[in-house]
Amino acid sequence: MAFTLFDLILDSCKKVGIVNISNSTGGTVTTIIDPLLSQDTSDDDFNGGTLFVIRSTGASSSIDGQFRKITDYEAGTGTFTLGSSILSSGPDPTTYGYTTPEFPYELLIQMANDALQAVGDLVFIDKNTLTSSAATSEYQMEVAWKRSRPMQIDLQTNISSTALRNGWQPITNYDYEPAAAGSTSGRIIFGDYPPVGRKFRIWYEAPHADVWDSTAAIDERIHPELVEALMVERMYEYRNSRNRGSVQFDLQRWNDAKVQAQQARVMYPVYKPKRKSKTLVLDGDGRGDLPYPSPYGP
Repeated sequence: MAFTLFDLILDSCKKVGIVNISNSTGGTVTTIIDPLLSQDTSDDDFNGGTLFVIRSTGASSSIDGQFRKITDYEAGTGTFTLGSSILSSGPDPTTYGYTTPEFPYELLIQMANDALQAVGDLVFIDKNTLTSSAATSEYQMEVAWKRSRPMQIDLQTNISSTALRNGWQPITNYDYEPAAAGSTSGRIIFGDYPPVGRKFRIWYEAPHADVWDSTAAIDERIHPELVEALMVERMYEYRNSRNRGSVQFDLQRWNDAKVQAQQARVMYPVYKPKRKSKTLVLDGDGRGDLPYPSPYGP
């Protein structure tokens, strides 16, 4: 089962101790009703907070794993009003979680994305953008590749109709010409003309894409414990900054969270292939390291 933005935010909120779990007695696509809350709460207590639909049996459509902004709370009936609709009405009972606006809805999403960025760059592959052209040794880079020099570039040596027989061969004889900020004019410059009509497979590093929807999946290469530890660290940093370090418990928990985040980096490292060495191989024919087309393909 995919680890989603919902899981990341809910688990982190539980570790910081800011989420309460309860069972509703009903609701609509934009409300959750829990009369038991009416005794200990006041109107608008949770406005701006987040509501998590954890488990609901009997709904006409699955509504598990969704979170929404709480736009209004009525204490008299224990009714949460949501900023946008869930997929169907919440039946009785629905297990749900809710937070106060100490960590506003929008802030939690931003902190989750900050934690994903803090994981560091991941390695991605693009093999559908560049195709070699006649008498061309310079090729424009995509925006996604701009962060750093490509880790590796492979050339297709088999252009048969079978997609699984590309015969990728690495190229090391190339230079990287970075683009100016805001520009897409960066280039990859090869030492010689590659064979015509061949795809390039580009290995590049980039941060995790921002995620905004409840059910958006987190890249499986990132262990949940790692990104949760990084988010919890940021939550305590935020809380400690808000109270200007006046609460000793929060200061200690922040220090603990920083240690746990470093331990998580050691225990759950993100896999990255090693960057290929840029070595010139002399083969006596003046072509450097550009591979020949496969003798088994066209």
